[in-house]
Amino acid sequence: MDSLQKAKKLIESLPKTARVIEIAGPTPVGTEFLLTNKIKLAPKPLITNVENPALFYGLPPYPKKLPVDEVADVRKLQYHDVDMFICSYLTWYNDGRHYNRKELPKRLLARLHYLLRYTGSKTNLHISLFRETAKALRPNGLLLVEGIRNEDFAIAKKCGFTLVYKDNDDTALFRQSRL
Repeated sequence: MDSLQKAKKLIESLPKTARVIEIAGPTPVGTEFLLTNKIKLAPKPLITNVENPALFYGLPPYPKKLPVDEVADVRKLQYHDVDMFICSYLTWYNDGRHYNRKELPKRLLARLHYLLRYTGSKTNLHISLFRETAKALRPNGLLLVEGIRNEDFAIAKKCGFTLVYKDNDDTALFRQSRL
Protein backbone atom coordinates (compact mmCIF):
# COMPACT_ATOMS: atom_id res chain seq x y z
CA MET A 1 0.00 0.00 0.00
CA ASP A 2 1.52 3.34 -1.02
CA SER A 3 1.44 6.40 1.25
CA LEU A 4 -1.52 8.03 -0.55
CA GLN A 5 -3.60 4.88 -0.13
CA LYS A 6 -2.59 4.72 3.53
CA ALA A 7 -3.56 8.38 4.03
CA LYS A 8 -6.90 7.81 2.30
CA LYS A 9 -7.60 4.74 4.43
CA LEU A 10 -6.77 6.58 7.69
CA ILE A 11 -8.98 9.56 6.85
CA GLU A 12 -11.89 7.53 5.53
CA SER A 13 -11.80 5.22 8.57
CA LEU A 14 -12.77 8.10 10.85
CA PRO A 15 -16.34 7.49 12.05
CA LYS A 16 -19.04 10.11 11.54
CA THR A 17 -18.82 10.82 15.28
CA ALA A 18 -15.09 11.64 15.15
CA ARG A 19 -14.04 15.06 16.35
CA VAL A 20 -12.48 16.96 13.43
CA ILE A 21 -11.44 20.61 13.69
CA GLU A 22 -10.35 22.95 10.92
CA ILE A 23 -7.84 25.52 12.16
CA ALA A 24 -7.74 28.97 10.50
CA GLY A 25 -10.78 28.21 8.38
CA PRO A 26 -13.02 28.25 6.66
CA THR A 27 -11.75 26.71 3.47
CA PRO A 28 -14.90 27.30 1.38
CA VAL A 29 -14.57 24.38 -1.06
CA GLY A 30 -12.83 22.05 1.39
CA THR A 31 -9.20 21.05 1.18
CA GLU A 32 -7.63 20.61 -2.24
CA PHE A 33 -6.06 17.34 -1.08
CA LEU A 34 -9.39 15.75 -0.14
CA LEU A 35 -11.11 16.99 -3.31
CA THR A 36 -8.31 16.05 -5.70
CA ASN A 37 -7.92 12.55 -4.27
CA LYS A 38 -11.66 11.95 -3.84
CA ILE A 39 -11.29 11.26 -0.14
CA LYS A 40 -14.54 11.23 1.83
CA LEU A 41 -14.39 12.76 5.31
CA ALA A 42 -17.40 11.37 7.21
CA PRO A 43 -17.47 13.82 10.15
CA LYS A 44 -18.34 17.47 9.62
CA PRO A 45 -15.38 19.58 10.81
CA LEU A 46 -15.80 22.30 13.42
CA ILE A 47 -14.55 25.44 11.64
CA THR A 48 -12.37 27.77 13.72
CA ASN A 49 -10.48 31.00 13.22
CA VAL A 50 -8.97 33.70 15.39
CA GLU A 51 -11.81 36.01 14.29
CA ASN A 52 -15.48 35.64 13.43
CA PRO A 53 -16.34 36.31 10.69
CA ALA A 54 -13.02 35.41 9.12
CA LEU A 55 -11.61 37.24 6.14
CA PHE A 56 -10.96 34.65 3.42
CA TYR A 57 -8.42 35.43 0.71
CA GLY A 58 -8.44 33.81 -2.68
CA LEU A 59 -9.36 34.47 -6.26
CA PRO A 60 -12.04 37.09 -6.98
CA PRO A 61 -14.67 37.71 -5.68
CA TYR A 62 -12.43 37.40 -2.62
CA PRO A 63 -11.48 38.58 -0.07
CA LYS A 64 -14.78 38.09 1.64
CA LYS A 65 -15.97 37.56 5.18
CA LEU A 66 -17.15 34.08 6.11
CA PRO A 67 -18.59 32.86 9.42
CA VAL A 68 -16.84 30.27 11.59
CA ASP A 69 -18.24 27.88 14.18
CA GLU A 70 -15.88 28.88 16.95
CA VAL A 71 -13.13 31.40 17.69
CA ALA A 72 -9.78 29.71 18.38
CA ASP A 73 -6.18 30.92 18.31
CA VAL A 74 -3.63 28.40 17.00
CA ARG A 75 -1.08 29.75 19.52
CA LYS A 76 -3.12 28.40 22.45
CA LEU A 77 -5.73 25.81 21.54
CA GLN A 78 -8.20 24.76 24.22
CA TYR A 79 -9.15 21.39 22.70
CA HIS A 80 -8.66 17.83 23.94
CA ASP A 81 -9.36 14.38 22.51
CA VAL A 82 -9.50 15.50 18.88
CA ASP A 83 -9.36 12.82 16.19
CA MET A 84 -8.14 15.05 13.35
CA PHE A 85 -7.09 18.62 12.67
CA ILE A 86 -7.15 20.19 9.21
CA CYS A 87 -5.24 23.35 8.34
CA SER A 88 -5.03 24.94 4.90
CA TYR A 89 -2.49 27.60 4.06
CA LEU A 90 -1.93 29.13 7.48
CA THR A 91 0.60 31.94 7.23
CA TRP A 92 3.82 31.07 9.05
CA TYR A 93 3.97 34.52 10.60
CA ASN A 94 1.09 36.33 12.31
CA ASP A 95 0.80 39.22 9.83
CA GLY A 96 2.16 37.18 6.93
CA ARG A 97 -0.16 38.63 4.29
CA HIS A 98 0.99 42.25 4.67
CA TYR A 99 4.48 43.69 4.95
CA ASN A 100 4.93 46.03 7.87
CA ARG A 101 8.39 47.41 8.59
CA LYS A 102 7.64 47.64 12.34
CA GLU A 103 7.00 43.89 12.38
CA LEU A 104 10.41 42.97 10.92
CA PRO A 105 11.97 42.04 14.30
CA LYS A 106 9.07 39.66 15.01
CA ARG A 107 9.41 38.12 11.55
CA LEU A 108 13.12 37.57 12.17
CA LEU A 109 12.33 36.02 15.54
CA ALA A 110 9.77 33.69 13.93
CA ARG A 111 12.40 32.66 11.37
CA LEU A 112 14.98 32.11 14.12
CA HIS A 113 12.51 29.85 15.94
CA TYR A 114 12.36 27.68 12.82
CA LEU A 115 16.14 27.49 12.64
CA LEU A 116 16.44 26.62 16.34
CA ARG A 117 13.47 24.25 16.19
CA TYR A 118 12.05 26.07 19.18
CA THR A 119 8.67 24.44 19.78
CA GLY A 120 7.62 27.05 22.36
CA SER A 121 7.29 29.79 19.70
CA LYS A 122 4.12 31.86 19.69
CA THR A 123 5.50 34.12 16.96
CA ASN A 124 5.75 31.39 14.32
CA LEU A 125 2.21 30.15 13.65
CA HIS A 126 3.32 26.91 11.96
CA ILE A 127 5.32 25.95 15.04
CA SER A 128 2.27 26.77 17.19
CA LEU A 129 0.13 24.59 14.92
CA PHE A 130 2.31 21.51 15.49
CA ARG A 131 2.81 22.14 19.22
CA GLU A 132 -0.84 22.82 20.02
CA THR A 133 -2.39 20.12 17.85
CA ALA A 134 0.06 17.55 19.26
CA LYS A 135 -1.28 18.31 22.75
CA ALA A 136 -4.92 18.19 21.67
CA LEU A 137 -4.94 15.06 19.50
CA ARG A 138 -5.81 11.60 20.73
CA PRO A 139 -3.00 9.06 20.34
CA ASN A 140 -2.69 8.25 16.64
CA GLY A 141 -4.75 11.34 15.77
CA LEU A 142 -4.24 12.97 12.37
CA LEU A 143 -3.09 16.39 11.21
CA LEU A 144 -3.62 17.36 7.57
CA VAL A 145 -1.64 20.45 6.53
CA GLU A 146 -1.84 22.21 3.18
CA GLY A 147 0.76 24.89 2.59
CA ILE A 148 3.50 23.07 4.47
CA ARG A 149 7.04 24.46 4.46
CA ASN A 150 10.27 22.44 4.43
CA GLU A 151 11.10 23.71 7.93
CA ASP A 152 7.85 22.23 9.27
CA PHE A 153 8.96 18.61 9.02
CA ALA A 154 11.63 18.90 11.71
CA ILE A 155 9.20 20.73 13.99
CA ALA A 156 6.51 18.10 13.39
CA LYS A 157 8.91 15.31 14.32
CA LYS A 158 10.04 17.17 17.45
CA CYS A 159 6.38 17.57 18.46
CA GLY A 160 5.78 13.82 18.19
CA PHE A 161 4.33 13.46 14.69
CA THR A 162 5.11 10.78 12.16
CA LEU A 163 4.79 11.61 8.48
CA VAL A 164 2.18 9.44 6.74
CA TYR A 165 1.97 11.19 3.37
CA LYS A 166 3.58 14.11 1.53
CA ASP A 167 2.90 15.23 -2.00
CA ASN A 168 4.64 17.63 -4.36
CA ASP A 169 1.88 20.21 -3.93
CA ASP A 170 2.83 21.20 -0.34
CA THR A 171 0.38 18.91 1.46
CA ALA A 172 1.24 16.48 4.24
CA LEU A 173 -0.65 14.15 6.56
CA PHE A 174 0.85 13.42 9.96
CA ARG A 175 -0.08 10.98 12.70
CA GLN A 176 0.44 11.74 16.36
CA SER A 177 2.87 9.06 17.46
CA ARG A 178 2.66 9.42 21.23
CA LEU A 179 0.76 6.64 23.00
